[in-house]
Amino acid sequence: MIDQFLYLEDIHSEKALAWVEQQNQTTKRKFVDNERFKPLYKSVEKILLNTKALPYISRKGRFVYNLWQDENNPLGVWRRTTLEDYQNDHIEWEVLIDFDQISQQENTQWFFAEAYLLQHDDQYCLVSLAKEGSDSVQVREFNLQKKIFVENGFFIDTAKTHTSWINQDEIYVMSDFGADSLTRSGYAKTVKRWKRGTALDQAHTVFEVSDEDMMASAYFDHSIGFEKHVFNRIKNFYENECFIGEQQQKLDIPLDAEVSFSRNFMLLELKSDWEIGSEYKAGGLWIIDFDDFLQGDRNFKLIIQSTKEKILSGYTYTQDYLILNILKDVCNYLEIYDIHNGLTYIDQIVSDEDYSVISIESVENDHNEVIFTVESFITPPTQYLIDLDTKQKTKLKVSQHTLDSSDYCVEQHFAESKDGTKIPYFQISKKLNTVGPKPVLMEGYGGFEVSMVPHFIEVEIHSWIDRGGVYVLTNIRGGAEYGANWHRQALKQNRHKSYEDFAAIAEDLIHRKITVKEKLAAVGGSNGGLLMGNMLTQYPQLFAAIVCEVPLLDMIRYTQIGAGHSWIAEYGDPENKDEIEILKTISPYHLLDAQKDYPKILFYTITSDDRVTPVHARKMAAKMHAMNIDNVYFYEQQQGGHSMSANKKLSAFHTALMMTFLMDEIGMEG
Repeated sequence: MIDQFLYLEDIHSEKALAWVEQQNQTTKRKFVDNERFKPLYKSVEKILLNTKALPYISRKGRFVYNLWQDENNPLGVWRRTTLEDYQNDHIEWEVLIDFDQISQQENTQWFFAEAYLLQHDDQYCLVSLAKEGSDSVQVREFNLQKKIFVENGFFIDTAKTHTSWINQDEIYVMSDFGADSLTRSGYAKTVKRWKRGTALDQAHTVFEVSDEDMMASAYFDHSIGFEKHVFNRIKNFYENECFIGEQQQKLDIPLDAEVSFSRNFMLLELKSDWEIGSEYKAGGLWIIDFDDFLQGDRNFKLIIQSTKEKILSGYTYTQDYLILNILKDVCNYLEIYDIHNGLTYIDQIVSDEDYSVISIESVENDHNEVIFTVESFITPPTQYLIDLDTKQKTKLKVSQHTLDSSDYCVEQHFAESKDGTKIPYFQISKKLNTVGPKPVLMEGYGGFEVSMVPHFIEVEIHSWIDRGGVYVLTNIRGGAEYGANWHRQALKQNRHKSYEDFAAIAEDLIHRKITVKEKLAAVGGSNGGLLMGNMLTQYPQLFAAIVCEVPLLDMIRYTQIGAGHSWIAEYGDPENKDEIEILKTISPYHLLDAQKDYPKILFYTITSDDRVTPVHARKMAAKMHAMNIDNVYFYEQQQGGHSMSANKKLSAFHTALMMTFLMDEIGMEG
């Protein structure tokens, strides 16, 4: 059957943009011109532009770096100060790059993507600038001492580019080099080694992968005394081949193992069992002297084995210590080990609060100081510096807000999914004595091993909970809240389990009399947008309103749109005759039925999103309109990229529009 909406896949065509503009105007008239919108927008903007909010930092050497956005600098300034000065009440920031200023000078909206500093140096830096917030970036060399872009320095024009310093005169470049230089996923197929003073097209290809792989990658480990070149053939999101040294010796490790290096040690996090002399279990983090491994030794030592009660969620390391991030029922704590002194257990970092999260904000492998934050749903982040040698902990900054956490209640509940699995979810509300069903907003994701952990939800509190609503964060399968197996349970042919989990939580909220179908709303973005599309088409009886953001929806053509081909390991391959039949069962675009009654829906997408692209949302909304389905709204924001949060003013607009839609469509008071 011919897809009559294929013209909307031509993202910047005149016909497609005319359709977008028509839809935007309709949505604006309905919701932006709504009396609710302006006070909501002002409230959210005030929260996001709070000048006393925590300045998140990363430390490199004696400096800490921060991107700061406020009323005067909506695109932001990249700035730095010394760690010593940062601990003062009044901080003297040194502005390095003013993105509003260079955007005005160059007549291009440049968003800050990332900065990559040469290790053990305070001059050499590569800055990635994203036009309108897209994944594609322009890379420019920046002199940190002179605070200027380097004339005739390293420069790579806009593409999906990754770079890595080798030394002050050489870098690795992974980018679009023209014909046959990208994989089918749209990422770099080759790694080039580029020397200062030569043209990019003269850079030598030093590593290459196939068209069917996801991408090629390389970096140089600058650990003093243990320097090495590392190359990666990234086959897909979950499989990788690692090669060491300029001779590119392939490491004999499982494809799905995650490997890293800490000075003379190699660490392996196993996602499946590995039998090689001894049996090493999935969910374990294992360590071995790297030189011994290269000489044939396979006697790994176990650092931690994940269990149902203790899930390894990630790890990092300082000069001498290993820091483990441990999840238990979706809340976390940190464990510290001295891996260079007999794997000695040192200490724990635990929050005093229930349902909180500890996040490592900045860590380096050439000293033993760590910057981390502690926050919960109702408590703003507090930032600490800890010296692991002395165990001295210093409170650096507290994000200052007017919220009184004692006014709110956080609970964790478990719903039973269709197959009997217990699915956790958090419920946040005001401490009210009133009874009766309340407006509930559920949020979910359920994919790519992304865990939905507690975080400070001031925006949701002021825009939803303070108006009488309840916010629910779900922990459905597809994430990694209970380790790699929690993710695997919802891969490919089992994707439906994610959707059954989310529906089970909705049913549990109704069964517990927290809400009723007429007051139940849901929101999700990206893979969570696919979740919303399946809630719309497969569980319409449960919801009154849905917000579907930057979504995947056409699962038959998804590999031909944006970076879709790179997600085959997650969803399946439409070119495989068996897997396409499974994809048809979770493809909202193809599950639409004109005879069904659907919840009210708002599709929100971004023109500059070059990862998922706006194509899915466009086609879905257009098809629903053509089927004469009522209460279908669409809005396409021009800038911001896939994250939707690159600019705080745009984020405020997005939140105000979403909340206005939800409040109107479920008849919410206030």
